[in-house]
Amino acid sequence: MTLKRVTRTDVLIAVGAAIAGLAYFLSYYRFGYMEDEGYLVEGVMRVMDGQVIYRDFHHTYAPGRFYLFALLFSIFGKNLLVVRATWAVLLAVKAGLAYWVGCKLTSRPFALMLAVLVTLLPGPWHKTLFSFSAYLLLAGMVLLVERPGVRSHVLAGLLTGLMALFRQDVAGFAAIGILAIGIVRALGGADRREGRSFLRQMIAYGIGLLLVIGPVVIAFHAAGGLGSMVRSTLVEGMRDNRTNQLPFPTLWPATDYARAHGPATIFLKLLFYLAPVAFALTGAVLIVRVFRRTAGRGDLFLLGALVLAVGCFNQSVWRSDLPHLYQSLQPAYLLTAVLLYTLFSALQSRLRAAAGRWILGIVLVVFLPLVVCGPVYWVCGQLTDVNSFYALRKEGLYARSVEYTGSALVRRDKTTRLPLERAPLIVNEWRARHLEMVGRYLDENTLPGDSILSVPGFQMVYFLFDRKNPTRYIHLRRSLGSAQEERNFIQDVMEADTKVILFTDIAIDGKRERRFQIYARNIYDWIMENYEYDGAVGHLAFMKPRRTGK
Repeated sequence: MTLKRVTRTDVLIAVGAAIAGLAYFLSYYRFGYMEDEGYLVEGVMRVMDGQVIYRDFHHTYAPGRFYLFALLFSIFGKNLLVVRATWAVLLAVKAGLAYWVGCKLTSRPFALMLAVLVTLLPGPWHKTLFSFSAYLLLAGMVLLVERPGVRSHVLAGLLTGLMALFRQDVAGFAAIGILAIGIVRALGGADRREGRSFLRQMIAYGIGLLLVIGPVVIAFHAAGGLGSMVRSTLVEGMRDNRTNQLPFPTLWPATDYARAHGPATIFLKLLFYLAPVAFALTGAVLIVRVFRRTAGRGDLFLLGALVLAVGCFNQSVWRSDLPHLYQSLQPAYLLTAVLLYTLFSALQSRLRAAAGRWILGIVLVVFLPLVVCGPVYWVCGQLTDVNSFYALRKEGLYARSVEYTGSALVRRDKTTRLPLERAPLIVNEWRARHLEMVGRYLDENTLPGDSILSVPGFQMVYFLFDRKNPTRYIHLRRSLGSAQEERNFIQDVMEADTKVILFTDIAIDGKRERRFQIYARNIYDWIMENYEYDGAVGHLAFMKPRRTGK
């Protein structure tokens, strides 16, 4: 397989795909509410207050996003729509990149199919950097394979280093893929010059990495946060994956509910197996071409893309739910498009031109609705029924809410505008009432800037209502690892004169061991001894300090 030449028309189509994608994403960026967005914006507010991530507060995300949005908030204001608009722009750029990369390996129809695939189901807003980084680095791999010189490797290193500041895992997978490309190219060389070229290229790649990462490392070292950064983003990030692990769904229905909806359930579960099948078939195609000595530059790039896609699918291996699946499938869509193009090309040579066009039309028209739209529409319909939600979860199809699909379907039933300066979102009536009652309680019992504590989740409350988290932990469940850390946590709450605790004690993902009183028993006991119940909104309890003398 060769890397094809991208024409001016292809560039225009890529730009058109990006513009169409931007219009699509902006059509629903005001709609819906996702609690996980709080894990980002609370950290951004801390950075704007002068805190240094990792040193002053705990997080396992790479630092780039916090400083990026701190800058954007300082320019455009502290508003969640600033974050959403940024995600919309990056997702639109990703659609254009997907078409461009697809054109290098396939034909225009299949490249357009790829752009549509990555647009229709991009995953949750706050996971945008995952798939955007993947496609930007895939584009870097294309340039590196086409022009295997020192300059291209420096550029690839710069891109990898830049993305490492936003998604360290995706950048790491890309680095392994680029290393694999270099090794295979060196092994296929005719003399020692290939080996020397490999060393020069890897040194150039390393220089590009260091030019970006080096200053950041020096800055965090000077701020006293380098050790915490390495521990949080690498060691504790892997611990989080183990803590949040969900079992990979079995293919066949296991419950009466799933058997009653057999075809839909099985088809939805097939999405979890799409990527592994694509990996196996891509690997087989590469092996066959190597033995037949027909491998070209396109196959060299395909090797790097395969390594990157396998690494990204790690998200769904550890966290086997639909939101993580949607984002981890994004690089695998490229392999799927290449495989379909390869199959179509092989069939086309044996069929009449008219028959070939019909096959292409069926592939593009049927594949997209069935693989992408079909499961999304079905899941969104099932989520309206609580019993269906829990039944799907027992099947390993944990969908959480429509907002996590990243689809325009989030507009459904969203009719109420939140009267919040920092989040003028359009949500359903239940969510609006819930947040209104929370805000009213906080206004009656605290002032903006006061310390409140929300455990174990609902981190968005700090940003929405301008209150302070008294601890260094944005996400309690992912953070505490020792009794000493629990004591430090309690001490922080005491010293900050925390006036209100918002408490939810439900089993996350349905696992009893993930109840707050199980995994943070010391903190739970301290809260119960020193705070008392003062009302509730749904599962969220309001607690105030116990009055003395009782």
